[in-house]
Amino acid sequence: MGDGVICETVDYLFSKENETFLLDISGRTKYEVNNVLNIKGFICSKKYEHFKKMIKKVLNLVGGRIQSQRMRSAIDQYKKHFQEQFYRIQPDAIIFAGGQMFMGCFLEQIDFIVKTAEINGIPVFFNACGCGEINGFIEQKILNSILNNSAVQYISVRDGYDIISNICMDKEVTDTFDTAVLISQIYKAENRTEVLGLGIMISTSHSINTQVRFWKKIIRYCIKNEIKFQLFTNGAPEDQLFAYLILKKMGMSKSDYLIKRPNTPQELVSMISKYKAIISMRLHSLIIAYSLEIPSIAISWGVKVEQFYNKIQRSQYCCGMRTKPEKIFDLMDDFMRGDYDKQLRNNINRNIIKNIRTINDMVNL
Repeated sequence: MGDGVICETVDYLFSKENETFLLDISGRTKYEVNNVLNIKGFICSKKYEHFKKMIKKVLNLVGGRIQSQRMRSAIDQYKKHFQEQFYRIQPDAIIFAGGQMFMGCFLEQIDFIVKTAEINGIPVFFNACGCGEINGFIEQKILNSILNNSAVQYISVRDGYDIISNICMDKEVTDTFDTAVLISQIYKAENRTEVLGLGIMISTSHSINTQVRFWKKIIRYCIKNEIKFQLFTNGAPEDQLFAYLILKKMGMSKSDYLIKRPNTPQELVSMISKYKAIISMRLHSLIIAYSLEIPSIAISWGVKVEQFYNKIQRSQYCCGMRTKPEKIFDLMDDFMRGDYDKQLRNNINRNIIKNIRTINDMVNL
C-alpha cells in the first residue's frame, strides 16, 4: 500500500485546485486483495528471482534484457488501457505522483505515456520520483529519452538527484522529499499502544535464509526481553506470506503475532499509527512513521531507504541485516529518548508544499 499512500496524498493535494483522475501505471483498477498461499512454491520463486536478478545485471551490461512473455503481455495490455483512458479523459496535464518510477521495470510504460502526451501537446510533470536500478545502455537510453522529451515540463526527485540531473540536458531538476511525508495531514492517527511493530518485507537483494535468520534474532530478542511485538507488512501478499513463514519456522502462532495485512492506504496508516515504534524494511512504513512522529529503525535493503534517512538527518538509525539485535535496540532506546527536530520537519514540509505549488501553478497557466 506504500504507492497507494503516495497517490492518495498527491491526489488530495492537487484535487484542492484541479479535477484529478488516478491511473495505476501497472494497469490495476483497484487495490489487490488476493493472497499467496503456497509456501513451497513461494520459496522456489524467490530463490529464482534472487538468481535472475544477478544474471540480469550481467546481461544488461552487454545490452541484453530479460523480459518474460507474461511481462511483455502486461506491458502491451497497459498501453492499450492507458490509451483508452487518455482519450476518454482528455487530460490537460499528466503528473507522475512519485515513488521509484525511474527504474527498468517501468521505463517502457513511462516512455509510452510521455510520447503519447508529446503527440497530443499535453505537458508532463514528474513529482518527487525516485531512481531505482538502471542497468545497461538500453535502459539508460530509454530514461534519457523520457527525461529530455519536450513534453516534460518539470522534474522533482526524492532520491537519485545526481543521477537524474546529469541526464537532463536543459531541464532543471528539483530535489524534494517523498510527498507521503504529509500523510499525517490526511489520515487521523489511532491511539498509540505499547506494541513494537516489526515491518516484514521479502527482498531479492538478500537470500531468504539471510532474511529469516535476521528476523529470528530480532524476535528472540523481543521474547527474551519481554518486549511486546507484532509482525506487519505494507500489504504485499508475498510479504505477508514471508512473515507467516518466519513465524512457522519458529513454531509461533500467526494469529498471535501477525496482523492482518492492510488492503487500503488508510488501513496501513491506521495500523502503523498504533505502534509505539517500528523496526521495518519497506520505505513507506518508515515514511509514515516519520510523518506520525513514531520512532523507527530502518533495515536497509536498497539505496532509497538510506537516502531517505540521510535527508531527514537520521542516518545513524538506518541499519543492515548484519547489525546485531542488541545494537538495533540500543539505537531504538536512543531514538525514543531523543527529541524530534521540529525545525527540520517544518522545513521538509515547506519544501514538499513548495514543490506541489510549483507544479500546480504550471498546470494552471
